[in-house]
Amino acid sequence: MILIFGRQGQLAQSLQATEPAEFASQAVYVSSHDANFEKPELLHGFLDRYQPTVVIVASAYTKVDLAEDEKMLCETLNVEAPIEIARWCGKNDATLIYYSSDYVFSGEGSGEWVETDTTAPLNWYGETKERAEEGIWLTGCRHFIFRTSWVYSEYGKNFVRTMLKAGSEKTHLRIVNDQVGGPTYAPELAALTWQVSREVLQGVRKPSGVYHAAGKGFTTWAEFAEEIFREARLLGWDLKIETIEKIPSQEFPTPATRPLNSRLNQDKLKQTFGFEFKDWKEALALCLKRLGAPPK
Repeated sequence: MILIFGRQGQLAQSLQATEPAEFASQAVYVSSHDANFEKPELLHGFLDRYQPTVVIVASAYTKVDLAEDEKMLCETLNVEAPIEIARWCGKNDATLIYYSSDYVFSGEGSGEWVETDTTAPLNWYGETKERAEEGIWLTGCRHFIFRTSWVYSEYGKNFVRTMLKAGSEKTHLRIVNDQVGGPTYAPELAALTWQVSREVLQGVRKPSGVYHAAGKGFTTWAEFAEEIFREARLLGWDLKIETIEKIPSQEFPTPATRPLNSRLNQDKLKQTFGFEFKDWKEALALCLKRLGAPPK
C-alpha cells in the first residue's frame, strides 16, 4: 500500500493525474485535514492505521518568503513531521519518498551541483529542507530524497500559472534574469515517483539516498517567462504582455534570498533509475497544451 501526504498540493494532484492503473486500489491520498503535520507526535498513530509499504511526503511548507517570519511553523512542517514519518518507516520496514529543494545550496558559481556537494542554504526554507534530509538519513530508514527545482504544473499556484495571469493583464513585466535553474514539470516528477514506488513494491533494491530530479536544461526566470508567453500565444492565448524587462535580483528584493545557481546535475538519477526528464521547453509546451487557452 502507498500512502501519499499532501493531497491538495500540485505534486499530489499530479500523482493522482498520472497514477498507473496497477496502483488504483493501493494508493491512498491524505490531506492536512486527515493528518495534521503541525502535531508530528500524532503521525505514528496515523501511520499505524494504514501500515503502508511506501510513504510519499508531497506535503510541505513552501511559502519561501513568509517562512522568514513563520520559522517555527515552517520547521514543524518541513523538519519535525518528515523526520517522525521517517522514524516510523525505519521501525516498520517501509520506504520513504521525500522531496527536497535546490535551495539547500548556496547558489555560488556556474557549475552543476552534484548530490555530494556541500549544502549551505541562504534562507530558512532551504535550511529546513537541509535539516530534513539529514534527519531522514539519521533515522536509518530506506529512503529516496529527490531534490528538485522550480516546480510547476496545471495545478495550484506556480510560476507558469502566475505568468499566464500577469501576461493576460499587463503589457510590461520586470522579471529576474540572474537566477538560473531547471524548471520541473510536476507530472514528470510524479512519473519518477511511480517508477520508484513500483520497484520498491516489486522488491527491487536501489541505494537509499539523495537524487537530483529536475527538468532537463537550464534557464532564467525571465527567459522562462518569455517561453511561457511564446508558447501560450501559439496555443491561442490572448495575452496583453508586450515587453519583459530583465533585471538583477538586487532590483527585486525579497525577504528570503534566492540562490543564483540552481543547476542540478542528474547523472546519478539516470544511472540508478534510468530516468531522464524531458527538455524543459518540451515539458512546458505539454503543460500549456493540457491547460488549454481560456475562452475569448
